[in-house]
Amino acid sequence: VNPATTTPKNGAGLIAYRSGCDVIPVCIKVKNQKYRIFRKIDIIFGRPIKNENLGFTNGGTDEYRAASEKIFSEILSLGGYTLEEEKSSYNGDNT
Repeated sequence: VNPATTTPKNGAGLIAYRSGCDVIPVCIKVKNQKYRIFRKIDIIFGRPIKNENLGFTNGGTDEYRAASEKIFSEILSLGGYTLEEEKSSYNGDNT
């Protein structure tokens, strides 16, 4: 799965808000996005994103989503991916 076509979840923003900690973006890359045992894996660490730069005021779903998208876009840039306009949608069911 190409990470640029996925939609970030709000959890990273929620954890950042509740902990008050800075976030270190990490991109894990493998050839052709296929993970296998003994395959070379590149782990790329980005510069910390200050908690105050994530735009939190009162918390809430919208702020968690915005923070998660900011973190995710930084992860994509670390890996050399570009965010694609049409993202896959996930509605929680397996149909």
